[in-house]
Amino acid sequence: MVQVNMMISIDPGITTGLVIAKFSSMTDIKPVVAIDSRDISVIIDTVNSYIETHGAEVIIVEDFVGSGFRSKDTKATIELLGFVKSYYGIIMEQLVVVQQPQFRKHCYNESKTILSKHKINKVHHAKDAFAHLIAYCIKEHGYEKKYDLPS
Repeated sequence: MVQVNMMISIDPGITTGLVIAKFSSMTDIKPVVAIDSRDISVIIDTVNSYIETHGAEVIIVEDFVGSGFRSKDTKATIELLGFVKSYYGIIMEQLVVVQQPQFRKHCYNESKTILSKHKINKVHHAKDAFAHLIAYCIKEHGYEKKYDLPS
């Protein structure tokens, strides 16, 4: 029997990208949910619903890297990052993995192609979140990219 792992990935900001995907082998990652939302309650409700019904192996969230002036987007990113780490990591006792933004870059084309194959196209921030999820699967599960074509 093939083990299926539900994984959640979040690209925080004023517009937050969310991807929930099933990872069932080194060659199969299937996005189940991919959304961009400016309403954080939509993101939280969706994550909570999937954790309640399916559980999650991991919640991956993009880290904030920077100093100096804090724009609205920077503040939104820092606040959501803190929420995910404290609520899901401490209160819900979920594994939360924080990844640097550059960690996803080599997986962006793979992300874009897989989402497109599943007819998920108009989700810029979710593509970033999915690239983080793919990078995690490469590192932790030996996932092998299939669609890594130059942009």
